[in-house]
Amino acid sequence: MIEEPESSSLHRMPSDSEVIIATETDGTGTRHKVVIPAAMTPRSLFKKPRLNTSRFPFLMICVICCGLLLLFIILIATSAETWFSSGGGGIDRSTDYDDGEELQEHEIVFVKHTASDERYHRAIVNDVNRKQGSWKAVYNKYASKSQSSGLLSDPESQKVFYIRNIVTNENSTFSELMGDTILQQKKLAKMNINLPKRFDAREKWPFCESVHRVMNQGGCGSCYAVAAAAVMSDRICIESNGIEQPFISAQDLISCCPNCGGCHGTVWALLSFNYWRDHGIVSGGSYGSYEGCKPYAQPPNCGSPCSIDIYSKKDHDHMKCRRQCQNHFSKEYEDDLYRAKSVYWVKVNKVTVSNMEMLKAALNITTESNEVIIKREIITNGPVLACFVVYEEFQHYKSAEPENQGFNPRIYKAQTSALSKDLYGHCAKLIGWGETENGQKYWQFMNTWGRSNWGENGFFRMADEPEEVAAGIPI
Repeated sequence: MIEEPESSSLHRMPSDSEVIIATETDGTGTRHKVVIPAAMTPRSLFKKPRLNTSRFPFLMICVICCGLLLLFIILIATSAETWFSSGGGGIDRSTDYDDGEELQEHEIVFVKHTASDERYHRAIVNDVNRKQGSWKAVYNKYASKSQSSGLLSDPESQKVFYIRNIVTNENSTFSELMGDTILQQKKLAKMNINLPKRFDAREKWPFCESVHRVMNQGGCGSCYAVAAAAVMSDRICIESNGIEQPFISAQDLISCCPNCGGCHGTVWALLSFNYWRDHGIVSGGSYGSYEGCKPYAQPPNCGSPCSIDIYSKKDHDHMKCRRQCQNHFSKEYEDDLYRAKSVYWVKVNKVTVSNMEMLKAALNITTESNEVIIKREIITNGPVLACFVVYEEFQHYKSAEPENQGFNPRIYKAQTSALSKDLYGHCAKLIGWGETENGQKYWQFMNTWGRSNWGENGFFRMADEPEEVAAGIPI
């Protein structure tokens, strides 16, 4: 650094290699000259430094490679978890998912009609259609023939026989078999409700997803459990005004309720609601849904409906009750239980009750008609479980043509054909009622045979009043 006299510095301009810096603290006014190397200019000192981008492609490649490696590791881990969870690696998937049935893809298996069987069923179909009644039949290749003897014959006699055994073996009381029937029916009889000519639960409670859902019972005689679980789901949603919307597990009911009936049908429909009240039932969606704690484990692979021979398979006897949820469900089994505070018959089966002395007090509780009591219950609390005898012809019930829907609905009438024999007792979800333009009254049901290839997309209308109706109120 070189100091120059003030006089000379005032008359000389700095060169390109010099910068004049005035020192504020210098009282003499002396300026200082700084000599800059020739390779640099004063302007270059004030330029923004340029980043060296030559290394950026390499860093970017490194980042991309690390990301791809991480993605590959995640995919491998996910695939391994899926494989082990689905039963790979020697793990028994049935021990942590369902109750004796492995959840996997199944090919369609059904009992094919012989030439004789097809002629038999087509004769019934032709006889129904020849009468030109309130409904028409369409041949269903999955239809079963009535069995003159065996597990599913004579539903009423079988019902009385099994109920007597339950009463004897379990020391069942009137309260256990009838619940709050007397109290509830008296309450319904006192109601002052203007009942409409037509009512549909799907229209009154459209926000409840379960009201619109149609389940398929598959190769298991669990119509009572599938329909009862649907009723419970609807009523939980209705009671909570849509805040709670679980799908109650029919699988939990058929595998863990010892007296309900399992896959062989029920003889006392209220037992399902008793179990709901006394033990609770977890959530669980349809087969293959992985929805809820215990989804349905019976594959819908044998038709609509499945054959009686499949319903009565002996391997259903070995179904186990496992009180645990499927993998990755957010709750423990005990934390997912839903219960009822009140269960009851809306309509008792008078044939069964009149044959048992201890139950006769449930007859003639009120002078109000069963029709009115059932309608008041549905419009107040939601759908109910309804059971009745199914005849062979019912399997061939089909919906009306689209352009006629709502104007000329097909109303099933039991035993339209004299050729049709009683098949078995059946339960479905009763969701409403209606009346056609010509004054034909009917009940609106959700069936348990799935949506495809049967009825009105899984629903049906029937002129006959169900033989027995049960329900409950959730906690």
